[in-house]
Amino acid sequence: SPALTLKTALVSLQALLSAPEPSDPQDAQVATQYLKDKETFDKTAKFWTNTYATEVSSDEIVKGLCDMGFTEEKVKEALAEVGGDQEKALNKLLS
Repeated sequence: SPALTLKTALVSLQALLSAPEPSDPQDAQVATQYLKDKETFDKTAKFWTNTYATEVSSDEIVKGLCDMGFTEEKVKEALAEVGGDQEKALNKLLS
């Protein structure tokens, strides 16, 4: 059944994340870095986590767009028009 398949996939993903297998990698370059330069691997993993897996508050989004030179009023208008999507708001501000 699809539910069992999804459950199996999630359990497998959890296992990969909690116990990496550099001898049987999904990505050879990452596995090589893990084995040969663990400090850089850890720094890179932290960067990717902070960049792509950390929620950003709406205040931080507004500040980031204002730091690009847009007024707070225009930024908030653009965000409201695109449902809070930062990338779409930036495209709207640039158009």
